[in-house]
Amino acid sequence: MAPRVHSRGVARQVPLSLPIAVPYDVALRHLRTVKPNQFTSAHYREIDAPITTVWSILRCFDSPGEYKPFIQFCHLASGNVEVGSIRHLVVHRNLPGKDSIERLDILDNNAYVTGFSIIGGDNNLKNYRSVTTLHTAANSEETVVVESYVIDVPLVDHRRPAGSS
Repeated sequence: MAPRVHSRGVARQVPLSLPIAVPYDVALRHLRTVKPNQFTSAHYREIDAPITTVWSILRCFDSPGEYKPFIQFCHLASGNVEVGSIRHLVVHRNLPGKDSIERLDILDNNAYVTGFSIIGGDNNLKNYRSVTTLHTAANSEETVVVESYVIDVPLVDHRRPAGSS
């Protein structure tokens, strides 16, 4: 797992940091501007399948439950799985929050890149933006999936309420 970055002070550019080498063009897709009170992270998974097979599943903005088991239900609220499409997700009960409304921001079938933003719903995921890329692993036919995201960190009041000890 990549180091997590929490930005305090001024906004800064945060490059992709993973324990594996990734192509330069992939790393550029994950370059993030992290503002104060934001958090960013990235993770990867190697999948023993051709990139076209993995892409045929990951590119389906209207059916993320195929690869995200915490999703109970999804329907496309607007669009036709193109940039700007909106989906509504309902998550399983054991997770915080109930649902999420998300907008497809990136869908590049040639470069194997997709990304979305959470724009509403009953959850604490404010200003969440994610990018997922695929590339073929060096010296193998495995597909490497890299996902990175940025999210606001909720402000927490650390002061004790009056009368507490």
